Amino acid sequence: MWDEDEVDVFTFTLNKGGVAKSTLAVNVAHKLALMDRRVLLFDADPQGSAATLLGFDPCDSSVKVLRMAAVGAVHPLRGRHEPTDRHELDDTAAGLSQEQATAVQNALIHTGRHGLDLLAGSAELRAFEREMLERRVRPRELAERLRPVFAPYDAVVIDTHPGYFLQELAILLATRIVLPVATEFLVLREVRETLAIVEALGCQATPRVVTPTLYRAGMNESEANYDLLRQSFAQQLTPVVPYSEAVKQCPSYGETLWESDQVRQSATGRAAQAAIEALVVQWLLPGVEEVLFGVGSGE
Repeated sequence: MWDEDEVDVFTFTLNKGGVAKSTLAVNVAHKLALMDRRVLLFDADPQGSAATLLGFDPCDSSVKVLRMAAVGAVHPLRGRHEPTDRHELDDTAAGLSQEQATAVQNALIHTGRHGLDLLAGSAELRAFEREMLERRVRPRELAERLRPVFAPYDAVVIDTHPGYFLQELAILLATRIVLPVATEFLVLREVRETLAIVEALGCQATPRVVTPTLYRAGMNESEANYDLLRQSFAQQLTPVVPYSEAVKQCPSYGETLWESDQVRQSATGRAAQAAIEALVVQWLLPGVEEVLFGVGSGE
């Protein structure tokens, strides 16, 4: 069961790019913030798409916090409390030294959206990943050092890329895992490869859901692959997120789905909004059925 004092960490991951993973992560994060949660969007993807989708340039803010966590020990977490200022880190509650709390505060991007902070990604994350491998830092060790950074928030949304260190780190941090899967060729293999990593890390008890994306109604490939997902992961399958030209245009304006007039005026845009809202309300928030702990086993 869920601990009401636990920070919800939603990790979006799949062993393949081009599945609308960043789009999904950003819009889930903003939806949570609109529901009066204090949310941190942590971009662990070297492409830095989360910043772009919110109208910012990719930068090194997430890697700065990762490097801070990797150097020296972070004090043990001593409990979570709501800070007086929603944009002010409480170093005592977060278990950070004053210097570390200041470093995190300086790295944060306040997005101008109520309750939503961003740690943006950039290509520098690749260099960080290489450094961690060369130093033989274990993702599990860094995960424990990073958790105090999340303490002032109600929810953390992590966007990560297919890769060794950062993907494993994001999975280890997760309280729930979301696997966005484009309804195209080899969908089952992509999901199973990612689930194999989850289980190899000993995280098989972490609830996970499968979210079909880029679905095109009436196209044989989309419909056939959606059927495969439904047969194999029926109990973990969230509502399908359709392909939408209106959604595709959102980054050009630095808008999320919840801010875009084009999305509101588009049938597929509204369908995408409804699917993401259902993902948040029915599958990610506390109280979801224990059935989420299972994994699909069909062929």
